[in-house]
Amino acid sequence: MRNDMTVSLEEPATMAERAREAVAAGHEILKIKLGHDIAEDRERLAAVVEAAPSARARLDANQGWSPDQAVEIITGFEKDGLPVELVERPVAAGDVEGLARVTAAVSVPIMADEAVWSAADAHRLIEARACDLLNIKLAKTGGSRGAIEVAEAARRAGIDCMLGAMMEPRISITAAAHLALAHPAITMIDLDPPAWFASAPPRGGIVQEHGVLRLAGGPGLGLELAPPRRGRRGR
Repeated sequence: MRNDMTVSLEEPATMAERAREAVAAGHEILKIKLGHDIAEDRERLAAVVEAAPSARARLDANQGWSPDQAVEIITGFEKDGLPVELVERPVAAGDVEGLARVTAAVSVPIMADEAVWSAADAHRLIEARACDLLNIKLAKTGGSRGAIEVAEAARRAGIDCMLGAMMEPRISITAAAHLALAHPAITMIDLDPPAWFASAPPRGGIVQEHGVLRLAGGPGLGLELAPPRRGRRGR
């Protein structure tokens, strides 16, 4: 599956440079962090789009807007014709009513993240028509079983999901990649944390080339066992 690369919340010029680097490395999808200040967020997104005009933009507001602010800024992005693929967690996680109001007011797909910890959460959001997409993370659901339950709730409702992650090591990212490739409701991934580590042992499990994540093969998760450490010799 094609993976995205995160452009962290920084000054517009710095974010533009990070976007150029990501595209040069083969990424076609950028996850752009925004939040709190509408005017600055517009500058940030404009800078990234100018630096990487061919990239698909997924916005992550980190719960930084009120519902009214979210409608204002997303509507502005729509009017400006900016290539926004989706907006993730625009309002506070507990504000299901506000999230539903934003979803109804804009045409850009809205994704719930922090509000989705279990299948019960997914059902509540779906029944409230509070979002268009769900973000599943193994660290939130407690592992693959809970993640599958959320994905099944989404599948029955006809809603697509993203398989995302916290700042996690290669082991859990590989497990997430297996689930993402196996479940039909999961059509997007946000599994870039290994790229942010100085080193990411163990080897194997997944391979990422030019923004595409694939499984490496092998038994189980396909990870290579580290050689045993030699103990200290006694005197």
